Amino acid sequence: MRLLHTRTLVLRQFMDEAKRPSYAILSHTWGKREVSFQEMMDFANKIDIDEEKEGFQKIKAACNKAHDDTFFWIWIDTCCIDKSSSAELSEAINSLYHWYQSAGKRYAYLADVPSLEASNLDVLQIRLVKSHWFARGWTLQELIASARVEFLSADWSYIATKSNENDGHVQFCHLLSKITGVDIDVLRGIKPLATLEIAVRMSWASKRETTRPEDMAYCLLGLFDVSIRLLYGEGGKKAFIRLQEELMRNSDDQSLFVWTQKTENPPIRGPLADSPAEFASAQDIKSFPNWTRSLPYSMTNLGLQVSLPVIPFESLSSAASSRYPTTHIGVLNCIRGVHRKERLAIELCRLTPRGDQYARVNVKRLQAYTKVVQSDDIKTIYIRKQILEADTSLEDAYVIEIAKIPEGFKVKSSWPQDEWDPNEHSVRLRNWKIPGIIGALLIGDSKTSFVVLFGPCDGERLYHEYCSIQVTNESSFSKYCKTWESRLLDKTSLDVFSSHSDLLIKAHKKIIKTTAHVSPFEHLGRRAYRVVVTVTRR
Repeated sequence: MRLLHTRTLVLRQFMDEAKRPSYAILSHTWGKREVSFQEMMDFANKIDIDEEKEGFQKIKAACNKAHDDTFFWIWIDTCCIDKSSSAELSEAINSLYHWYQSAGKRYAYLADVPSLEASNLDVLQIRLVKSHWFARGWTLQELIASARVEFLSADWSYIATKSNENDGHVQFCHLLSKITGVDIDVLRGIKPLATLEIAVRMSWASKRETTRPEDMAYCLLGLFDVSIRLLYGEGGKKAFIRLQEELMRNSDDQSLFVWTQKTENPPIRGPLADSPAEFASAQDIKSFPNWTRSLPYSMTNLGLQVSLPVIPFESLSSAASSRYPTTHIGVLNCIRGVHRKERLAIELCRLTPRGDQYARVNVKRLQAYTKVVQSDDIKTIYIRKQILEADTSLEDAYVIEIAKIPEGFKVKSSWPQDEWDPNEHSVRLRNWKIPGIIGALLIGDSKTSFVVLFGPCDGERLYHEYCSIQVTNESSFSKYCKTWESRLLDKTSLDVFSSHSDLLIKAHKKIIKTTAHVSPFEHLGRRAYRVVVTVTRR
């Protein structure tokens, strides 16, 4: 840590924290003409610099204030960090919170606030709420790091002190809490940051800004007591995602996923937020108090691996509807405010017919789940980190739902193989671009088996060819399905989806009858069809 002498304005490096002298520290917003580390080195070496620069005048005034308070050393970020050294800059940013905590005196200099008295809190609030200091990302951790911060106006006169030492200071804490959204007990220094949910702490930064986009992530490191590598140029979104991934390695707090976006686009997302702004409505999030056990989660090459209650969306009594097929909700270990009976949940779209790959959808909202979670509801799934075009391309697709089959019967096999989901009673079929059959289900009990076929109608000839086959087991079913596919490849191509009302849903007419309702829907901006099939005995 490099400190500036408050009398000589000479910089000195203190490598050993145990031997570091007591120092003051300045929190401020940068202006256009700040003084750099190199300029202060030039000044110490008697090289002329522009001492009339606003930045130099600010440094001198801060040194005078610290010296009046009996401090011979001060730390100011503009001139105490050699920003030409990436290693030093990284060390400084990862240490800032600790440096502010360890300072003997902390000043918050509000350059755009005129001299005023704190006795009139209404006037004070009007002046402070407009200050640029409260809109910057870096000043958030500087406000919170220590229980005691002295606020100074543009002419360096005293405004008020944030502390828990007397009623006046506590009143000022209440005012700061109203302006910033930060928990009052955190500002007073009586509640540890670690006791607050990740989403709540993120919400405090939701309306703040930084000059460099990556700094919107880096300025929050102290609030979560983590360190990450600085990669300027990667972009704010990537930096913020890296921060969240580091939080996952250090916490099991599922409020990390309680974020929403303001618009409908993009309609499909990964598990992590793009910026703190997406936590703007998370100020009152709390962890669910009666959670029996905490299940681990982590980011993998398949996406976020997480175990949580996964509930089919259609099974809910909510009037809300989803424009996406096979949509579920993932119930989180979170509630909002005092609503202990309403667990928050995110909406999910399964990306593979039978798989465990999901993405977040309808990200503008959260669901409230009021039912008791059963142990069977908890599933391990993967929420894809990056959503690729291949994941979302379900154009020319059918979602076949078997609403009812005869009692005692079950679906034994499917074609294409492994596409049947017994939990959802559905199979998702893509357009194979071949005429005739695009899918089939083998249904039966221990004695009888029959086949239900899905494909475009092409006259009774195809129907009889299909359903006259004697299927005795899953092996023969698979064999015949492959035969159908090879036979049909040579025939004139039919557009399976040109007329969805002509969908063929047939079965062995001597055993059962089938009825179906076909309805178009939009999936990820593409047209598809949902077919609900009822199979009954004759």
